[in-house]
Amino acid sequence: MGPFVVNTVLCVVFCTAAFLPVWELKVNDPLAYFYYWLGLSIGMHAFPSTTDLSHVWKAAPPLAKKGNILAIVSLPLSAVLVVLNYGRVIWADLGYGIAVGVLGPIAIFRAFARM
Repeated sequence: MGPFVVNTVLCVVFCTAAFLPVWELKVNDPLAYFYYWLGLSIGMHAFPSTTDLSHVWKAAPPLAKKGNILAIVSLPLSAVLVVLNYGRVIWADLGYGIAVGVLGPIAIFRAFARM
């Protein structure tokens, strides 16, 4: 689950750096577009492989029965990720990258605007 979390966070970080100049200030900065491309590319590669997910799927149920919070959270998440991993055929990974890369910075800037 590590690549999923790390790549999602990196996607939000790089896309947030590009969000302000591209969407709010309407500046055509090549570096900002490079950051957007980099963030979306990292976000597209966030899904763990089916082999990694199968290991989580095998190890999580006994730990979930013992009350391990991470195992309880990882079971439904790994099920969704298996479906999305097979959805790469129809570009589900691009959809995820765009959703995280656009909605993440919007949520961050709206949270800071309320402060």
